[in-house]
Amino acid sequence: MIYLNAQSLGANEYTQELFGANVLSSRDQIGEDGTYDEKVAALGVEHIRYPGGSLTEDYFDLRNPDKETAIDPDTGNTVELLPYSEFMSYAEDNNIDVTVVLPTRYYLSQEEDASGHRTEAVDDQVLRDFIRDTLDGKYGEPTIRGFEIGNEYWGSGEMTALEYGRVSARMAEIVHQEINAHPQAELFQDIDILVQNGQNYGSSRLSNDYDHFLTGEEQLAAVIEDYNLGDLDPEVFIYNSGDVAWPKVMNEIIMSEYDKASEIEAVDGLALHIYSKGADNPGSRDFDLRTVEQTWDERFGELEKHITEWNLKATHNWDVTENYGLKQAHEMLNMTEEFTEHGVDSGFVWAIQQNNLTNLAGNEGEDVPLTVPGEMFRMMNEVLPNTTALDLSPDDRDEHEVTEEETSVHAFYSENTFVTFIASNNDEAQQTEIDFNQILEAGGTMRVEVLGVQDGYSPTDSNSPAEVTQLDPADVFRDGIFTAELDAYEIIRGVVEDPNYTEDFDRMVKLEQQANSDTEPDDEVLIVTPSEPDQPPAQPPAEENEPPAEEESPDDGGAMEAGMSGLLGFLPLLALLGGF
Repeated sequence: MIYLNAQSLGANEYTQELFGANVLSSRDQIGEDGTYDEKVAALGVEHIRYPGGSLTEDYFDLRNPDKETAIDPDTGNTVELLPYSEFMSYAEDNNIDVTVVLPTRYYLSQEEDASGHRTEAVDDQVLRDFIRDTLDGKYGEPTIRGFEIGNEYWGSGEMTALEYGRVSARMAEIVHQEINAHPQAELFQDIDILVQNGQNYGSSRLSNDYDHFLTGEEQLAAVIEDYNLGDLDPEVFIYNSGDVAWPKVMNEIIMSEYDKASEIEAVDGLALHIYSKGADNPGSRDFDLRTVEQTWDERFGELEKHITEWNLKATHNWDVTENYGLKQAHEMLNMTEEFTEHGVDSGFVWAIQQNNLTNLAGNEGEDVPLTVPGEMFRMMNEVLPNTTALDLSPDDRDEHEVTEEETSVHAFYSENTFVTFIASNNDEAQQTEIDFNQILEAGGTMRVEVLGVQDGYSPTDSNSPAEVTQLDPADVFRDGIFTAELDAYEIIRGVVEDPNYTEDFDRMVKLEQQANSDTEPDDEVLIVTPSEPDQPPAQPPAEENEPPAEEESPDDGGAMEAGMSGLLGFLPLLALLGGF
């Protein structure tokens, strides 16, 4: 028997904004020619990022955003595209909000300056015309929620951190100017201008340039001098291991190029890509979030955080038959809980349709049901907005859920709805018993679903078809005790409408809400925090103390959907990884 004891509320409510998604304009099609719009409707997505990830840098032409084909820069093949106007009209007709990614790769000089970096060469007029035409509704009139400056500058953007700082500062300034200069500027003041966080990956990998210095202190001093970064506190920029916190340094380098008030004022938020390494590496869920909180927020104030790509990593470095399916589904829930703790403003899952290990709905053109992670996304999206996670495990600073007897129990509160997700962590069938009496009294209307896989299929294989089964609440919930048989790694969703909460639980909620209402927004106290905001924990997991290696970059999460920008030699391997 697992006895629940809710101790506190999570820091922030879930919102619908966490359940946005990406479109891949070089793959997805809509209407009679495609299946993307049907999958979006099945998932309940209301906010889409266009045109996608690395394909933005390869194919999206602001001079001609409606072109129907492009040439792959690596293969020379012709690629069919979903034109901007067609997508925007679809979004408008279906009340879908849009965040637009702006390409950056070609906005650099051909020659390097004395520091060894290229200078910005943004085509001001092309960018201004595109922003103005978009705001004017030339391509359609959905609600524009954001303009994101580039995609993965260290990968498909092919830039150093300094170069991205130069380009993004100028582009952000221009976009901000055009929004404010529009005749109906008051209609567009909620549009967010998003810039990327720094990474020590790919073309932005700087750590190797300083490995001839013997200590982290010497390395940090050298990079500060080379990039004129001012006074960087070693307590913040050197990990407890003695190694330089290179991701933090990369963020500082980007910020160093924002040297005008108009550039700083233009930035509303950060665009991050987070691909979790799974339940064994919980620090991977929020490593980048903690990094930007310790860098950007310190200088720019509390910026919005937008996770414009997220999912479990899609990689063959793991056994692909043992780490996906229902394990991926559970990890997606864990990730969203972490996002709410950090106050993430929006999330865009990667990807709805793609021939990779983690997609939510098969590939474009396939008339197939939602995958296991797709069903999990739907189940979360239907019930979690407007709820707040309950802390059932106060002794574990990294988790909200309680995990006992090979079972994880997650719970979420709102005044009118109580939600629980119960996940088996067992590779065999088991009976689960959970006592909810500390939270719930009799009353309310309950519905119960089980997410599993069809008989005869592995529960942890990405190819296993999903199966959602309805249970009769009267059979599984009696006298406050939930009892059910779970097959390997199955996940139960229980929803109680108009719940009758216990007096003790109600008292705890009221005290928590009162404490939050008495706290100034800028000084809000996080009830559950995975780490101290000013430095990594004393003995952090490997992912917190050391950033992922270059081959472990977020792009391995399945985001390499377009041309490989100079990585043609790796195409056979990447095809196996589901990147095409």
